[in-house]
Amino acid sequence: MAQWHSQSDPSIKTRLTYKVSTVEQLCSVDATEGFVRQFDGVVASEIVEHVSDAELFVNSCCSLVKVSFSTD
Repeated sequence: MAQWHSQSDPSIKTRLTYKVSTVEQLCSVDATEGFVRQFDGVVASEIVEHVSDAELFVNSCCSLVKVSFSTD
């Protein structure tokens, strides 16, 4: 579905990166970059009700989101 989505709208194809991974894999330090990657957004659709530890899962997802501070 993700591949279809990126191909259906060429204007977004170069602006999106789809990852198929576990949250735990994404929270680990990237061997090539030396740090945990963070993202502008994390979508965990239709999964929270299926994980054994929802609090750990949600906290892990939150740790993957970039933090930005406003100076306003």
